[in-house]
Amino acid sequence: MAEDGKPLLLSLTDPHPGSILVTAERACGKTHFLKMLIQAAALLKQPGEVEFFVLTCYPQDFAHVDAPNHLQGVWSAEDESASELIYEIACRVETPAKRQPTMLLIDGLDAILQLDPIAQKNLAYILEDGPQAMVWPVLTANANMIVQWPDWLACFHTRIYGRVSDPNTARDLTPNPGAPLNRLLPGTQFCMREKSQWLKFWLPTLPA
Repeated sequence: MAEDGKPLLLSLTDPHPGSILVTAERACGKTHFLKMLIQAAALLKQPGEVEFFVLTCYPQDFAHVDAPNHLQGVWSAEDESASELIYEIACRVETPAKRQPTMLLIDGLDAILQLDPIAQKNLAYILEDGPQAMVWPVLTANANMIVQWPDWLACFHTRIYGRVSDPNTARDLTPNPGAPLNRLLPGTQFCMREKSQWLKFWLPTLPA
């Protein structure tokens, strides 16, 4: 819910936002953000309208997400099947069929760095061209880590920020003035740049 009282929405048929980065300090709600996306879709969308694939170093974090008609699986980044998942998603981008939108949720930059070079190349392709094929990559990353990997940072057209208290890290993340990153409530409040303004919003409270 944004400051103007309206919900923040993502159109899954409009590719303009591009790949999405959610970045903040450690323990400031990034994983919760991804779980919220899945649970919100389960409440708002009919089965078959959108599907989710999760790649993470900590699959147990998603063990209690209840969205069987939307969540297709949770893959460990340390497993060989992670590269197979990335290849499958890249094939969807290369030869898009008429299917429901796909969301590839990658929880943590560590998950990318665990992949072999070919899988990383396939992922870079997904980040660049995925939204045009209704394949939406959403990556979370600790703020102080993503700034050390500028090539990956540059892949994301839309950046959503949680709390970042260090001014140097905040400056490296966004050159736009006035970013309220050090004033965001940890774990529940985020912001993004929209039409030259900073828009703050809160994660919704979902049913248990």
